[in-house]
Amino acid sequence: MSVFLVFAAGEALADAVESALNGHVACMLANHGVVTVGASLREAYFRHVLVENAAQVYLAGRAVGQIRPLTDDEVNSIDSMECEAYRRKR
Repeated sequence: MSVFLVFAAGEALADAVESALNGHVACMLANHGVVTVGASLREAYFRHVLVENAAQVYLAGRAVGQIRPLTDDEVNSIDSMECEAYRRKR
């Protein structure tokens, strides 16, 4: 979903960000950058760092060729590995 506002501030901007997040923990604002949320400032910060790193990896990959995103099966296969158990919610 894309939301485009020519100019927004205050409540209108807050509503647009809330709509863009729509249950996610990060969104990008055109001409502004990334907005992340978390249970604490620390969590929001580390989510921001993660998004920035992912963007850098994506751009580096685009510089050398075509990007092929992982399929859902590939993601599930990686996620179910024992070494990834620490990422699962308890």
